[in-house]
Amino acid sequence: MNTKLLRSYYIWFILAAGLVVRFMVMLITGNMFDDPFLGGIALFSNLSIGYVIYRVGNKAEGGSEPSPSAALPLILAAFWVFNPAAIFASTAGDFYEPVIVLAMILLIGWVRHKVYGTSVIVFLPALLQLRFWLQNINYASSGALNFFALVGGFRQPAETLFWGFRFSTYGMLFIVLIIVGAILALNADREQGSNNFYLITAGYFTLLFMFAHNMQPASLFPVPVLLILHFSDRHAAAKSRPEGIPAKHSIKGNRNVVLLYIAFSATFFTNMRMANISEYTFFFSHMSDGMILVSIVNALLMLALVYILVNTVWPKFKLFSPPDEAGERQGIPVKYYIFILLAVGFIVRVMSIVHIDYMFGFDVWVFKSWANILNEYGFAYFYGHPYPAMTDYPPVYLYVLYVIGRVAARFEWENFHSAYTFVIFLPAILCDLGIGYVLHRRAEKTQRPLSRVNLPIILAALWILNPAVILISSVWGQVESVFTLILLLSLLLLRDKKLLPAYMLYGIAILTKPQSLFLGPVYLYSAIEYLQDAKFSVKDVARLVGYILAPVAMMLLLFVPFGLRTGIQFFFEGLGFRQYGTINAFNFFHLIGGNFRALDTRFMGMTYGFIGMAVVIIVIFGTIAVLFVDRKHGGKHYFLIVGALFALLYVFAFRMLDRYFFPALPFLLLHAIERRDRRVLALFVGFSAMFYFNCFEMLRWVRHGEIRSYVARSISAGNVILGCILVYVVVQSIWQRVASEPEGESITTDHGY
Repeated sequence: MNTKLLRSYYIWFILAAGLVVRFMVMLITGNMFDDPFLGGIALFSNLSIGYVIYRVGNKAEGGSEPSPSAALPLILAAFWVFNPAAIFASTAGDFYEPVIVLAMILLIGWVRHKVYGTSVIVFLPALLQLRFWLQNINYASSGALNFFALVGGFRQPAETLFWGFRFSTYGMLFIVLIIVGAILALNADREQGSNNFYLITAGYFTLLFMFAHNMQPASLFPVPVLLILHFSDRHAAAKSRPEGIPAKHSIKGNRNVVLLYIAFSATFFTNMRMANISEYTFFFSHMSDGMILVSIVNALLMLALVYILVNTVWPKFKLFSPPDEAGERQGIPVKYYIFILLAVGFIVRVMSIVHIDYMFGFDVWVFKSWANILNEYGFAYFYGHPYPAMTDYPPVYLYVLYVIGRVAARFEWENFHSAYTFVIFLPAILCDLGIGYVLHRRAEKTQRPLSRVNLPIILAALWILNPAVILISSVWGQVESVFTLILLLSLLLLRDKKLLPAYMLYGIAILTKPQSLFLGPVYLYSAIEYLQDAKFSVKDVARLVGYILAPVAMMLLLFVPFGLRTGIQFFFEGLGFRQYGTINAFNFFHLIGGNFRALDTRFMGMTYGFIGMAVVIIVIFGTIAVLFVDRKHGGKHYFLIVGALFALLYVFAFRMLDRYFFPALPFLLLHAIERRDRRVLALFVGFSAMFYFNCFEMLRWVRHGEIRSYVARSISAGNVILGCILVYVVVQSIWQRVASEPEGESITTDHGY
């Protein structure tokens, strides 16, 4: 038999195998069709979609007969036929969806080059949703893990209020905006030959799934179909490029679209499975952690698809466009990339906020309680008053809460008002993004001439989109990023020898979070360094005393509204609080069983208090010594030493709380940015993972009332191992520089990227 003729039958072998697989799945799972007629139509339609994908990819433009020698169209058809999501949709999912989607893609293929094609596409979702409306289903999210699920509308009536408006109102507004965008994109694409018709339609249905109300899990079904059709269609277009036309003018399939196809198939399958499990779940607070994660992943995939669409349909807006022949870069200037990243980071954090009140609401409730108390009674009655919440914070952040309390009273927000919750989270979110912006600026300033243009964005994204950072500020509701940003700015000033503003900021940081005192050795070193440079002259000694007294006076003034004596008393009592080996920090003491164990507990004949104090002394004096050695050889490891100080105290010292590691992360990343040190970048990633799992396990304990000992010990061991590696990296880096360069000169590290 002719080989080409035999290949033309391969598609039928694939479809037959797909049919057998589906029957086997139904037999194994017991999901036999209640209605064999409808079930048979669903199976036929599902497999027919695979055949359409094959035909689209195997047909050259200008001809109607498929080429039997093409291999890629068969692979793409198999991608659909054996896709677990497609199999699930035809065996245990919605019978109607494959039938409707098959009819829809046939209609799309027919109207693609027609003048009225845009109108047909715009009204297709109405056909898909008609049966839901006829069934009188009216929820913000009818089981779809989308935007409305993230903001509290999962299986909630569409008439429920959210920030003063009904979910249905938001849905209608979004639908109007999406339709306008789809019309603009389709019209722009028609001028280019309707080359991205399937891709635009996929983006249209993705946005509707994410932002239209009353969406069901099956509403995502058209998206993977249209994505794989787009890739198949672009393959045919590239294959049929006429002779004489340069390859750069051909339209090639976008491999990123295949990745999106796989990802959306996974989230569609997961959404369908979870929707079946949660059939009788009527409140958003009952969504599982997995459902929340899938909702966030869907949102990120949507952003990726929109990004591809914008770059494809409107090339002039292409973000990472190459320079033109004159060497000038087209599209959005590189300097604006960071603002796009900050916007994405802000959106992700706002989407995370809505889960707080159920999972980890105590700390948020405490902040709201303090804000209300400060607004109602003022500062003077705050410390020492018998309120139901602990009042162990220094004064700086209490001023912020006072302003928030005033705003809440002005707008008459109750404690459970969503706007009140958002404003409580806002300072930490803004400081998160502020740290990211500072890191990006440092990456830009230290960028090498031939470096990749997007490297500063990638490095900033490691912070802005870091799950550990998002967990602390936008899920837990803590304010570690507030004092960390202050410390970061202070240390940048300190390294530039601007002692007075640096010390003033340090004083503010201490009265924001006392953990700032961990950096005391660095500021002590700066004072000694200043005196050495000044040759201990009387004038400069007096100036240094003034630099120190100015922040002290400012700190005392900040206490005055609260009552100077009472405020200082509460501050120092807070420093002596939690006399344990460790308080839920998975570190060395947790590894030896010291969690919530008193400091007089013994380990190998020594008390926890003795071991912890010895570690603190070694780290402090070691830090000062290493800073002086590094100074003699250019001071290239300043932020590595600062980050190591925080990290090593957390890993090996006593009385550590779970969140105390947070400030170490930006300083390690800042060193990796400035020195392009891959080793420290790897440590940053490793510590971020350990910190995330540490805090996540603690929040899981808050929710479920148990700590999984094997998880806690694994994280503790991981932190100890990373801490030892960090010590080696610091010592090896300093020693290498001391041994390899004359004093005062600088060499280039060989660990860069």
